[in-house]
Amino acid sequence: DLDVAGLAVRRCPVAQVVLPEGVPEVEDGGFAQPPVEVQNPDPAGCGVETSGAVTVVPPPTAERLTPPLTCVAQGAREITLSGTGLVEVDGVRPTATSGGVAVDLTALASCEDLPVAGLSARSCDEATLLVGDDVPVGLGQVVVSNPEPALCASVEGLELRVVPPPSVERVDPPLACPSEGPRRVILHGQDFLTVDGALPSVTLTDPAGVAAEITVIGVVGACEPLPTVGLDVQRCAAVEVEIPQAALDAPYQPTLTLSNPTPAGCTSATATGLTLVPAPTLSEASPALLCTAQGERPLTLRGAGFLRVDGVLPVVTVGGEAVPVDDLSACEPLAVDGLAVERCSSAQVRVPEGTPPIAAELAFAQPEVSLENPAPAGCVARIEAALTAVPPPVAELATPPMLCVAQGARSLTLTGSRLLQLGDTRPSATLGGAEVEVTALGACEPLPGEQGQTC
Repeated sequence: DLDVAGLAVRRCPVAQVVLPEGVPEVEDGGFAQPPVEVQNPDPAGCGVETSGAVTVVPPPTAERLTPPLTCVAQGAREITLSGTGLVEVDGVRPTATSGGVAVDLTALASCEDLPVAGLSARSCDEATLLVGDDVPVGLGQVVVSNPEPALCASVEGLELRVVPPPSVERVDPPLACPSEGPRRVILHGQDFLTVDGALPSVTLTDPAGVAAEITVIGVVGACEPLPTVGLDVQRCAAVEVEIPQAALDAPYQPTLTLSNPTPAGCTSATATGLTLVPAPTLSEASPALLCTAQGERPLTLRGAGFLRVDGVLPVVTVGGEAVPVDDLSACEPLAVDGLAVERCSSAQVRVPEGTPPIAAELAFAQPEVSLENPAPAGCVARIEAALTAVPPPVAELATPPMLCVAQGARSLTLTGSRLLQLGDTRPSATLGGAEVEVTALGACEPLPGEQGQTC
């Protein structure tokens, strides 16, 4: 207090003032150091003016996010924010939020020092944000606020699209045989993204743990647009992929891993959605020799990898003609998502009468036998020379054409064709309904595979 007659006067070292909003005006990314003038009231008068005592900065601007799309559910992701007027004061960086949730501003770049009395300050045009998994999914506004004493926050409404990871729910079909060529399957799920036309990538991991990227044919069905700054993003529910051809020794379930394209990232995998099986194999037919000219005959096929899929049996052909399949045996269950599958090593079939047809001039035929597993597995086993089909015997001439057997056994020679001797077993014969002994065969030729002779 000063002793002044008739007046209440104080002499002070500090004055607090309020700067009106927007005064002085400062361009984005710049600063101003307006002169400060203090004028004592009348009747004292007098004043003082100083420059550089205060530095005025504009609010920070947030102009661009790189990338503007991310997935943080499987780990925090760095986002670069480009703008102006991002102020650091005595080592204290600005703060940032995305979708109302605080995110770490870990670094500043493209900076210039600010002339601020008593403080170490700089203004920057770039910041690195570390976005964590607590930031909500969706399109959230990113706001940057400068520290004390600068304060002020960005107001541009810059938005970051946060997406969830993809989710692979099932594979259709869940069973395939790639032994005879590539096979296409469809992965169904949620949040499969395309970004500016780029498709998700898919890898297949085999039992040895070797992962290889496989071809993604494209999305299946309609997709939903996800508005994202600067990017064309579509959210889809199914993609078609191609399983490459492979020779398998045994069935297995590969791990299929789907990764959304950059910059979204994040992955989803299934280790049980798809079962791959080798092609079936045929090793033998039993009996290996049969005649169907006078009736249907049963046949057993042996091998490996015969599949029963939801009760559906393989298709078997003999000489190119489909034959009835009665059942499979020697089976064990095979794990296939959504299907009841058994893998068997024996098939019981019936070869219809007259199958396969045998030309009149031939003594036998060796038709190809094939077994094709039911859909969706597919794949075919084929075997040749495992089955020998023979026609019925032909007896054309008896020599002598007349004989008397009332007083003793007599020899009779039958001339014909297709008379079989299997080891020591000869054909049976009757004369007038009475069984007679076949003592020898002649003019014989061997059947394939040392199965016997045709005479």
